[in-house]
Amino acid sequence: MSCRLLVDIGNSGAKYSFAISGEIESPKRVAGGEPLTTLCDDAKRRGADKAIISSVAGKPADLISALKKQGIKVTLLDKDTPLPFATSYKTPETLGADRVAAVAGASTLWPGENLLVVDAGSCITMEAYVPNTYIGGNIAPGLRMRLRAMHEHTALLPEVEPDGELPLFGSTTSTALRCGALRGIQYEIEGCARAMELQYGRPRVILTGGDAPLINKILNIEATVDRSLVLRGLNHILQYNEDKI
Repeated sequence: MSCRLLVDIGNSGAKYSFAISGEIESPKRVAGGEPLTTLCDDAKRRGADKAIISSVAGKPADLISALKKQGIKVTLLDKDTPLPFATSYKTPETLGADRVAAVAGASTLWPGENLLVVDAGSCITMEAYVPNTYIGGNIAPGLRMRLRAMHEHTALLPEVEPDGELPLFGSTTSTALRCGALRGIQYEIEGCARAMELQYGRPRVILTGGDAPLINKILNIEATVDRSLVLRGLNHILQYNEDKI
């Protein structure tokens, strides 16, 4: 039975999982700066024979080399990797692999639907997909990036935590900062969904990333949270390329 290793390397760490017979296991996390030996040992213990890696932190040469030494066939998701859908993106060499994988993951769950895929991590990315075509997307500062920037680029504004009181309009500086960051993200997502509906038809909205649950609580539109969306997409892309051989 084939066992696939799925690895998503982000700005602050990595997530990985295994796919067996199409079923994806619960992801595990590796903190930023932590050696990836645990991941490699886990892959060896599970008998992984194939792996696919998405990385926004540069080519993980050491990890690729270590996995190959274990006899694992490694695919690095990049601009040359065949995708299971067309893309209108004009600079594929600069397109984040995690963005592509998130769209691929959503398209497997809701085939034939318009999709707005939102990844709420270090940055907020919003990807537009219509059946069989990735249109493109937007990139904006993430929640913590917004809160930190307002503190670091001003003389007196404090840095506040994302969790806390969230009125419609802040009545203290702390709530004003939190509302500005979180409500701003809320309105961006809702506005993007409305704009996509006008041009392409109503999209299904899917959220992933670390801040997805928090953001989903305040949205005034229906959305689904799937924390394994990128890993799901990596599995789909790897399967697609295997089927082409």
